[in-house]
Amino acid sequence: MDPLSVLREYAIRGELDRVVQSGDELRFGSEYAFPCSAVTAYRSKQGGFYTLDALLFFARHHHLKHTEYLQSARQYRLPTVTFPDRK
Repeated sequence: MDPLSVLREYAIRGELDRVVQSGDELRFGSEYAFPCSAVTAYRSKQGGFYTLDALLFFARHHHLKHTEYLQSARQYRLPTVTFPDRK
């Protein structure tokens, strides 16, 4: 399964808390592991593709205001999902 599909499944099942970072990998329970920087099939409206770590961080923090989300992502030095793509 591709990283975006796995992330989507975990989000739908409410199991994002089971995704843990181990070194430079994201482990989805004991089922899957992908590099944090794996490029997903989710394309930004600006043309590029989002990385798995950027989408996971967004999925876990989508409830924040956009400015709070940006500040939090910068703290962890993660790429961010753009405001137009949040909708």
